[in-house]
Amino acid sequence: MKIYYKFRSESEKIDFTSALEEYKKGISPEELAMKILSPIVQETTNSCTLQVYKTGTFAIIFKVFLCDNGRRSYYIKFYRNRSPVKEYTPERMKRLCLREYMILKAINDEFSRDPDVNAVKAVNILPDLGCFLTEECKGINFEVFVKNLARKLFLDRYVLHTGKYFPHLEKYIRKIGKLMAKVHELHLDYEMFRERIPFYMLDFEYKKHKFLKGVKEIAPKLEKEAVVRVSKLEAKAESIFSHLEPTGIANVDTNLTNFIITPNGKVYALDFFLAQYGPAYLPAGKFLAVLDLTLFPFASERSFHRLKKSFIESYNKAATTHRLELEILDFFIGWNYLTMIPRFNKSSYKYNYYKFLYLKKMGMIFKFWEHL
Repeated sequence: MKIYYKFRSESEKIDFTSALEEYKKGISPEELAMKILSPIVQETTNSCTLQVYKTGTFAIIFKVFLCDNGRRSYYIKFYRNRSPVKEYTPERMKRLCLREYMILKAINDEFSRDPDVNAVKAVNILPDLGCFLTEECKGINFEVFVKNLARKLFLDRYVLHTGKYFPHLEKYIRKIGKLMAKVHELHLDYEMFRERIPFYMLDFEYKKHKFLKGVKEIAPKLEKEAVVRVSKLEAKAESIFSHLEPTGIANVDTNLTNFIITPNGKVYALDFFLAQYGPAYLPAGKFLAVLDLTLFPFASERSFHRLKKSFIESYNKAATTHRLELEILDFFIGWNYLTMIPRFNKSSYKYNYYKFLYLKKMGMIFKFWEHL
């Protein structure tokens, strides 16, 4: 079988080659592909193409196209470190790779007969080489789904001002709540998921820096107020984390992009790189904060509160040991509002409009922080 690699640029090829030399010493790109693809290669498979799908700080994801009788596609997640954090050594990256694969397999087993939720199917792993293989999950990204729905809702003034019931969106949010509750209670070796410095504390420092930088660039008059409010939030965080015990698997990276909705309405989860042993509020708070920021300004606060209530009800119904309390969850939502980083270009003709929305949401966030 012939192996072909397709890169979008020469820099991606160099990046992959250097990572291969550092993390997978003594193996060629072709040998790596043959080993990881061995469970899915058939006698009729003539060739295989690995095309770069996505590159990130800690991984390169290849989409796999097999040339045979059937139409099958997979993804290879290739772990490597391109961050300045020296703690992410090759050995640690291999351990993180194994952890993510273990979670995917556990979810696949737990929800094998569940009609509502699951995770992308884990197929094969090479722990010593820091990469694993999953099946492609065909569907729509949940962030795209929310944005498309939000634009439709924006045209309905009744929805915008009264927070009318969202049947489609609420249905999927309930499913995600159920999935998060069950993932948190997976029976895994928690010792393997403990971190010397929890991801969420490192995450807070990163978010704080980005948030304050954004305020300084877009609204310099609010910079002093933002610094004071973020400092109070940080003090509150230290107080809460000192009393909040880790209770299970908590994925810090629960962005809307990490959920896929299939044509039959099933929700699939992916990307558990930042999963660790932590409090149940971490994934829930991140998900709801990002959901609110995505819906704004298309839907009212009342609409979001309705969706948040549905999420909590679904989560607590599915959970058997650790249920969410609204007061603590609100803090984690407020904490994750730090992800509101301005991404609009000053040269854009819509700059003033985006700035207006940014400042409006900033005021709402400051008001929310006052009640935490």
